Amino acid sequence: MKQVDTITARGRGRWGHHLYDVALRTRRCTRWDATGLRSDDEETYFLDCSPPVGSRAFGEEAARHAFITASFTDLDLADVDPPEPYDAPHWLDPIRGGFLESVTFVADYVQLHWTAGTMNAYRLPRIEVVGGQPVEASDPCYAAHLVRLLGAPVRDVDEVLDLGLVITLDSARMVIPLHSDGHEIVEFGGHVVS
Repeated sequence: MKQVDTITARGRGRWGHHLYDVALRTRRCTRWDATGLRSDDEETYFLDCSPPVGSRAFGEEAARHAFITASFTDLDLADVDPPEPYDAPHWLDPIRGGFLESVTFVADYVQLHWTAGTMNAYRLPRIEVVGGQPVEASDPCYAAHLVRLLGAPVRDVDEVLDLGLVITLDSARMVIPLHSDGHEIVEFGGHVVS
């Protein structure tokens, strides 16, 4: 997966009684399938404001425009020409290089406690051990397999179209399907995938 953020406009505007520095940012996220032959692009549109407001994300550019029109007065935006692209970090980058410290099994989900924070996996990850059979949550030995991953360094994190969220450790990987049914799938560091 590759994420590229592009700043397209900058300015200053009044929201309520306060003035804010404002930037318009577009994120293009490209995900590939496991073969690397098929890809899918998704764009998210951000309104970045100076503190304490922060950023707001919109699924469509028209929704961002409607929000700005309804919320800001005296807004002076200038196009950034040329636009300023830069690679954006993946929301799970903080766990890369760390390790799984502990696991908590909750009634219908699992908490994976990484050195960088806690991830709630509302879909239990499939465990794929190098040279072994995949272990699903329905397997009676699932908990034991998951606990065996404690202390294993995280080598990579990726979102793969036909697999889902893939967390690669030294001798295994965890795969969390990301097919949306309208419910939350995974949560980490304030980022929720549903």
